[in-house]
Amino acid sequence: MKNEKIAASYKRFHVIAHDLDETDDLKEECKTQLGEGVRLADWNDIVAYCEAGGSLDEFIDALKIPLEYVQPEDMDPIPNTSYRISMNGELHWAGDRHFFFARHDHKLRGDFLAHSNLDNYKLSLGSWFGKGGFALCFGDPESTVAPPEPKIIEPTPDAIELNDVDDLTEDDFEPDTTEPVLTHVVSFQKFHVYTHNLSERGDLKSACKDKLGIGVRLADWNDIVSYVESGGSLDEFIDALKIPLEYVESEDMDPIPNTSFRVSMNGELYWDGDRHYFFARHDHHLRGDFLAHNDLDNYKLSLGSWFGDGGYVLCFGDLNGTEAPPEPDITEPVPQSGG
Repeated sequence: MKNEKIAASYKRFHVIAHDLDETDDLKEECKTQLGEGVRLADWNDIVAYCEAGGSLDEFIDALKIPLEYVQPEDMDPIPNTSYRISMNGELHWAGDRHFFFARHDHKLRGDFLAHSNLDNYKLSLGSWFGKGGFALCFGDPESTVAPPEPKIIEPTPDAIELNDVDDLTEDDFEPDTTEPVLTHVVSFQKFHVYTHNLSERGDLKSACKDKLGIGVRLADWNDIVSYVESGGSLDEFIDALKIPLEYVESEDMDPIPNTSFRVSMNGELYWDGDRHYFFARHDHHLRGDFLAHNDLDNYKLSLGSWFGDGGYVLCFGDLNGTEAPPEPDITEPVPQSGG
């Protein structure tokens, strides 16, 4: 009877279907469906399997894990392509965002917030809401002895709960009234890098124009996209503007300070709340816990959003111009999900 409830098995891993939402107890569900010898699988169980020499490809094939998307640019996953698990024994990352993993074959899907990954995003650990789907259990369905608890590794970093930010309005954020100080660093064509002294609530649109002249505005992510789409070399852009890698190792959860460059996206400063848009260089390996809203050349450069004081800003236009540059192109809005 237990085997009839298993969609696929491989070694001690067992896939089951469930109809629970993110607030229900999948730890208990694995035990209910498969017995005392089984618990909810943990991301660290998969990590331990790989570190012991297990083949990730064999794991994926045996458990029939499909790709989560049709195209990696997709913002929405194919239904029922993720597998609920725990991480460090915890069901949730923040609020009710339940941990799950999905298959990405080295190309992270659109707006996927990856807390960890295996084999450069062959599999990615995420968290989100929803009812039903698949869960991964771990243990021996024929045993009456509970399996050992999962190994605990460095916790997934806490962050501001994105679902709480949705409830905030502009009145909840006081503007940064600091007098802007912009210092020129380097220029390339119409792109100009400056240091700045503002927090995420500072108005970098006004700062670029007021401090640098009418011919300049805050650069937009779509300006960089347009440059590349018109035949510009992204490598030349990176080299000329001296854009460094954002990390020492791609597994790092924290960036090297002052390696991101504030911009707008579709003319907007913020993704959600007062998370200010910026871009960073990742050379095709997205950093640990980076939420990428968009990317160029398979995450050579990635568009993100976060808080913080000072750093670099990218401005756009003619430093000697007497006419305002055209406004940036508007593309499909960035979804406010983070899933």
